[in-house]
Amino acid sequence: MYETGKIGFERGWLCGMIVAVACWGQGFAHAGGSYIPDIGVRALGRAGAVVVGADDLMALHYNPAALTRLRKTSFFVDVAAVSAPVKFQRAPGIFRPDGEAIDPDRIFPEVENQASRRIIPSLLMGSSLEQFGCEECAVAFGLYGPYNAAFEYPADGPQRYAIVKSGSTQVMLTAAFARPITSWLKIGLSGSAVYVGLIQDLIFQASKNGIEDPSEDLILSANLGDWTWAYGGGLLIQPVDWIEFGLSAQSRISFHVTGNLTATAPQLGNISIDLPAETEGALPAIYRAGVLLRPFRGLELEADIVRYTWSNFGEFVIEFQGELGDTLDPVVLVNNYQDVWNPRFGVEYKGLRRLRLRAGMQFEEAAVPLETVSVSGVSGAKTIVTAGLTYDFGFWDVDFAYANIAVGKRETDVSRAQMINLMGPSTVIGNGTYEMAANIIAVGIHFYPGRDRDDL
Repeated sequence: MYETGKIGFERGWLCGMIVAVACWGQGFAHAGGSYIPDIGVRALGRAGAVVVGADDLMALHYNPAALTRLRKTSFFVDVAAVSAPVKFQRAPGIFRPDGEAIDPDRIFPEVENQASRRIIPSLLMGSSLEQFGCEECAVAFGLYGPYNAAFEYPADGPQRYAIVKSGSTQVMLTAAFARPITSWLKIGLSGSAVYVGLIQDLIFQASKNGIEDPSEDLILSANLGDWTWAYGGGLLIQPVDWIEFGLSAQSRISFHVTGNLTATAPQLGNISIDLPAETEGALPAIYRAGVLLRPFRGLELEADIVRYTWSNFGEFVIEFQGELGDTLDPVVLVNNYQDVWNPRFGVEYKGLRRLRLRAGMQFEEAAVPLETVSVSGVSGAKTIVTAGLTYDFGFWDVDFAYANIAVGKRETDVSRAQMINLMGPSTVIGNGTYEMAANIIAVGIHFYPGRDRDDL
C-alpha cells in the first residue's frame, strides 16, 4: 500500500496505468495476427482443407453440414502441443522522444520466446439421429480452443516495454445440428459460448526525459476474461459422386472482457496500485469455400479458400470501470489490421485398409502492417505444411498430425511502438527485425461404440 501523502505520485501512476493499458491492449491485438484458428488432428493433417471433406466431429467447427456423414455415436479427444520460436533483434541506438540520438551505437542482444510448448485439449461427442427417424441427421457437442502459442521473454530484455509474458485463452463450447435437404444438399448450424481470456505482463516507466532507464522500470500485470457468443453454419452440395462443394461461415467473436490490472514498483519497496478495467474487441469472422474431387476410390483432393476479417481490429477500445469510468474517456487504438485470404490444399488417401494418410499446405498474407508488428505476436506472410495419418483399431481410431508454420522475416524502421512512460513522451522501441516459426504436434483418439466394418 502507498501513503496518502503521495497523492501526486498516485496521480502520476494513474496516468501511467492509462497509457500502459492502451499499450497492453495493442499488444493483445498484435497477438491476434499470429492467431491460428484451425483445430483438430485430422483437419490439421490436411492443412485445414476440410470444409468439404471433414469426416469427424470437428466438422462442427469447419462446416457443420458435414456432420451428416456421422452414422454412429462417437467420441473424440485430441491433445495438441504448440510452440512458437520467435526472435527479435531490436534496431541499434537509444533516442530521445524527438528522435535525437543519445547512444546511436548501442547494440541490443537478440531475444527469443522462452515459453514452453502450450498443451491444448479438445473433447467432442456426437450421434446420428437415424434412430429417431431423421435419416442423415446428426447432432454434436464440443469443448475446444484454437491452437495458439504462449509468449515469454527476458524481464530485462530490450523488448520488455512491449511484452514480458503474454497469452490469450479462447475456449469454445459448441453445439451443432445437421440434416439433408435433398439427396444432393446438406445443411448444418452451430452455436457457441466462447470464453476469451487475456493475460499480459510488461514494463513501463516514470521518466521525466522519456529515455529508457532500467532503474526506473515498473511492472504491469493484466488479467481479464469473460464469456461471449458466436454462431456458424454451412452447406454441402454433391451433384455427382466424384465432386462435392462446400460453403461455411463463422461469425466474428465480439468480446467485452473485465478484470484487474496491477502496477508494481520494485525500486520503491514493491508498492502497487490495482485498477479494474475492461476491454472490448473482436476476433475475425471466417468465411470458407471449397471443392473436393474423388478421382478414384480412396483418394480425396480438396482446395479451399478462406477469408479472415482481421479489419475488426481497425480499432481497439479500452474502457475503465468504477469511479474512473465516470471521469476517464475510453482509450482508442488504431491498428489498421487487414483482411486476408488463405488458400489451402489437402489430400487424403483411404485405400490402405486400416491406414489413412493425409498431407496439406496453406498460405496466408500478413494481417498486421509494419507500423504495429510486435514481439507479442509476429504476424507475417505464412506458409504452413502439414502431414497426418489415422490407424483404425476397430472401435478405436488413433490420429496423428504435424504442422510446420513458417513466417517470413519482417524488418521495420517505421514502428509506432513506444516505451510506456507515465511522465509524458517516450522513445520508440519497436524498430528491428522479427522472425517467427511455429510447430504443432497433435494426437487424437476417436471411439465409436457399436461400430462395425460396414461403417468404414
